[in-house]
Formats: sequence, C-alpha cells, structure tokens
Amino acid sequence: SIQFTDATTGGVPTLSYQWDFDNDGTWDSTDQNPTHAYATAGTYTVRLKVTDSAANEVIETKVGYITVYPVLQAHFSTDATDILEGQTVHFTDLTSGGIAPLTYEWDFDYDGTTPNITSTEQHPSHTYPVSGTYSVYLRVTDSASQSNSHTQARTSCVTVYAVPRAAFSATPTEAIVGGVAKFSDASTGDITSWNWAFGDGLSSTQQSPSHSYGAPGTYSVTLTVSNPAATDSYTRTDYITVYAAPEADFSAMPAGSSEDVWLTLSSGPVEILEGEAVSFMNLSGGGILPLSYEWDFDGDGNWDSTDQNPIQTYAAPGSCTVSLRVSDSASNTDVKTKAGYIVVSRIIVRQTVTSGGGTIAAEDEKILMHFPAGALSGETEITVIEKPLPTAPPAQSGFKLCNSYFIIEGADTLGQGVTLTVRYCDADVAAAGGNPQLLRLSYYDEDAEEWEVLDTVVDTEAKTLTVVTSHLSRWAILAQAPHPGYLGVTAEGWGIITGGLLSIVTLAWFTRRVIRRLKAREYAPALRRWEDEGYDVSDFKRKWFK
Repeated sequence: SIQFTDATTGGVPTLSYQWDFDNDGTWDSTDQNPTHAYATAGTYTVRLKVTDSAANEVIETKVGYITVYPVLQAHFSTDATDILEGQTVHFTDLTSGGIAPLTYEWDFDYDGTTPNITSTEQHPSHTYPVSGTYSVYLRVTDSASQSNSHTQARTSCVTVYAVPRAAFSATPTEAIVGGVAKFSDASTGDITSWNWAFGDGLSSTQQSPSHSYGAPGTYSVTLTVSNPAATDSYTRTDYITVYAAPEADFSAMPAGSSEDVWLTLSSGPVEILEGEAVSFMNLSGGGILPLSYEWDFDGDGNWDSTDQNPIQTYAAPGSCTVSLRVSDSASNTDVKTKAGYIVVSRIIVRQTVTSGGGTIAAEDEKILMHFPAGALSGETEITVIEKPLPTAPPAQSGFKLCNSYFIIEGADTLGQGVTLTVRYCDADVAAAGGNPQLLRLSYYDEDAEEWEVLDTVVDTEAKTLTVVTSHLSRWAILAQAPHPGYLGVTAEGWGIITGGLLSIVTLAWFTRRVIRRLKAREYAPALRRWEDEGYDVSDFKRKWFK
C-alpha cells in the first residue's frame, strides 16, 4: 500500500477531496489522506481534485508519479544437480520483481532451520567435497525494506556422489561347459547401476550375478558401474576359462608295440597271451586341469591303478572289461568302459612237426593232432591257442557256439588231411542241450564269413570230437539246434536218435556224412563203399523210412 498525503493550501473551508490513483477517469477515494494498493506493476499518473465550500475547485495531476514493481520472487538455477565429490556447482540468480538494488544471501547446505549464509554474490559457485544430498537456500532483499525479502529453499537441489571405481571377482574362474561362475561386485564409490558383459555376448544388470557358459573358451569380463554423475569400467582379460566336460577315453596295445602300431589304434579288442602286458594310453580330453585317473583292468569294480598311462600284466586267460574314470580338479568326472576289451589267450601247445608227419598233443590232452607224411612241406612250428569264447564270431542260424574256441597256427596250406581230435567238456554238452551227439567241430570260413560245420565223429566214452581237415584256422565246437523227428542212421544199427540228425556213417568214422533239413516224405538212404573202379554194389545197403 502507498500512503498519499494532502498538501493543499487556501480555499474556503470546508474542503472536499477526490482521488484518481490510476488516471482512469474514475475517482477512487474521497479521503483527505488515503492509502492505495496497486494490484499490477506499472507506472501510474495520480490526480487530486480539491473543492471548497464556495465551489471553488482545483485539480493537480502528477504524471508517472507512482512506479509499482512486480512482487519480489527469488529463484535460481544450477549448471549441474548430480556431481562427484570435489566438483563445483555454478548457481545463476533468476530472481524477478523487487525494487533494485537487490541483495543476496546463500546457504549451500541448508538444514531446514537457521540458514548459514556463506555467499552474498548474485551468481556464486560452490564446491562440494563430500558425497551427500544437499538443499540450497537463497534469500533476496530489495531496497524498499527487509520485509520485502524472499526465500527459496530447494530440497535435494544438489546430489554429490563418491567417484565410482569398478572392481569384481569371480568364483570359480575355471569351469566346464554348463558350470556356473558367481561374480561378486567389489566396486567402490556411489553406484546406482551395474552392467556386466561376460564375453560370450550375454550380459546382466544385477549387482552380483551368476553366469553359465555354453561353450569352451577363454572369456574376458567387463563390469561397468555408474551413477548419475559418472561411469567407470573394469575389464579382466581372459579371466574365465571354460573347458569341455571331462570325457574319458583310452586305447591299448600289447606292451612294446612300435609307434607305428600306436598310430593305427583301433577300438579293440586287444589280444594278448597269458602273462603278457598291455600298455594303456589315456586319450581323455576336457576337464579342468590337472586330471586324475583311475583304472579298472578286469571289470571287478576295483580301481587298480592311478597312472595316466599304465601298463598291466594279465596272468590268466579270459575276456576282460576295462574302465577308466577321469576326474578334474573341480571333481567333475566321466567314466569310459570297454566291455571285453582285453582278450587274454592261452597257448595250449606249441610243437614242431616235420614233413615226415607227427603228432602233437596238449599237456591236458584237450587237443590231439595227427599230421600224416606230406601234410607239411617242411619243418613247421604248430601253435594251438585257446581263445575266450566272447571273441568268437557268432554262429549261423541253426547252430550255437559251445564253450570251446581255439586257433591253430603254423601252416597256410596242408598237403594231406590232418586228423584233429578235441575233448569236449560238460559246458559243451550243456550248450547242446545235454546231447553230445549234436556237437560238431567247425572252422570259420573267412571268405564266407560263417562257420563251416564238419562231419564229426562223436566218441561219448572218450568225450572227444574228431574230424579230418586241411584247414589250420579258427576252430570252435558248435551245437546243432535239436529238431524233433530227425533220424540218426548208422551202418551198425538203424534207429531214431531223439532230436538228432539224419546221419549215414560207415564203420570208418572219417567218411561220416550228414544230411540236413529233410522234408516230410519217404527216404531210402544207401550206404556204398567207394573204390577206385567205382561203387562196390555188393556192399550196398538200403533201408526205407519215413
């Protein structure tokens, strides 16, 4: 409000007054000394008309007499609201209104109570050394009076952050594919966001994430930390090493084999003689080094060696399953098992025979071989090796392998037939369903890839099987699958052998013949003796049967 004071002189009392405070033609007051408040800023012309009791009047006009300023409004801005410790904020006064000159009082860390004035500049600057959130107070006073001062206190005006420094660690730093690495944030300063790049194209915004790698390799990891005022990154190069899962594998060869043999390693089986040693080569891969190894050489469930590339001696014949368990430094394991991988054979007999002939026999008399003169072209070492049955080729339809399987080595060709006698055992008879008459000596035809079943003389008293052969190769005892209704016929007495074969056998056992797969009909088998001139009809026998 403005107080107006009348200063009129003269006139016939009593005087009357009319005031126009804004020269708009309307009288606003009739008081002698009025007050008036202007609602709008501006410059105003004021008129006063005074009239005395004799109707004399006078008007005084003061042009631009009153200047009304806008209401004082304190206001300011900053060049930054988010800064780091030690950085400076520049404040710009944006105050409006008031009667110049104006005065300024600043508190840059206002606590909401009594201001602590630290600057009176119009546009000050202030450095914040410590992180935190700060309110700023500005009080502006114009030249009219203290009562026209104006205060602006801005809450959370400036936020000061400690400098972010990215740092991290991980456990483990070596893992297999699919394993989990846990990353731990160790950053310092004020941090509001985290961004991880794991090196495999994947990322995370968690503070301390876990991550699984899907492929082997070496990975660099980067952590970027931020606050509204700053960002920092830290990269650990080749920090995470991911290995393929441990994969156990191995090969083996007879001990002492040359490098050329090792270069052509096969999947097995490895064949040796009893008492010989086998060199095992670890071929395992993957896993977190170092690896440890456990070997089971005979499939009994016990670990026999922890060497990486062991050598094992096999004392007894048989077919042995070998297992290798590989463990890495993180206890990841894998097991490789090869069934029947080591085949240990036994030499039954090894003996030299001359071209004049001779007989060789095993110590246990399991095998007896008679070589007639001319069977061998010269002095020859004949070896009979007993092999584990699982290594034998499978029998063709209608037959099955019994318990005996062996190899005769020494000569590729024979000039005369050799008489081979093999003692069968109870296991052979059991395989034949308890009927030794179904047992047959057979050799394996490598070209035809099947067993050639020979006419065999069965001596149930001596428990032997005898054939005449010109083959020194793989031999086995096979059992003919029984077929009810087949007939067994001999020259000494015709008759039915239950489950047997139709057999026509002369008294000379080595001319035995077997007829298989007879159809239902009538038959008339004939037995005749062959001589150089032809059949001797006088020694002809025939008998009908159905």
